[in-house]
Amino acid sequence: MGNTIRLEPLQVYIDPSAKPVDRRLDALKAYWRGKADAVGTLPSRAQITPREMLPHLPSILLLNVSGQGRFPKDFSVRLCGTALDDLFGQDITGMRLDELVSPQWVKLAAGALAVAGLHRCPIRFYGRIDVPGEVGACLEAMVMPLSHDGQQVDMLLCEVITIRQMDLHAFPELTADLQQALGA
Repeated sequence: MGNTIRLEPLQVYIDPSAKPVDRRLDALKAYWRGKADAVGTLPSRAQITPREMLPHLPSILLLNVSGQGRFPKDFSVRLCGTALDDLFGQDITGMRLDELVSPQWVKLAAGALAVAGLHRCPIRFYGRIDVPGEVGACLEAMVMPLSHDGQQVDMLLCEVITIRQMDLHAFPELTADLQQALGA
């Protein structure tokens, strides 16, 4: 997929170009850009209106960002859509990243999420992860920074979509990983 970066040893990729395969993610990115100021001011949570993004609500995650410095210390789930509750097998609202991700991957996951805040732009992720009831779920996500003052990132707006079987061909890294895992 071009300039993607694999988060070794996970089967998760960062795509700095933020060009999603799923059009729903592209629509949310366009919505976010419409709320951002032309001079580089980030949109705030107050500008994000649920009524304006009804089709996205089941797959939305709002993450609180806390901590000082360039790399936030913690992320916690402020809001989780019902489709993601189903995916994770529980309501993850209020949970911290270290409660959602295996201890050995917390720093890697936090660093990956911090990329959107550091670069102040949407970042696309995709990969295979194990979730309750489904080993190797293929997901595509868009992560976009939000700010209460237009500068300091204090929240991330995310949408997480399950990759449809018919779209899997657009993710050659994932199909190669899957073939390798199956011993093909």
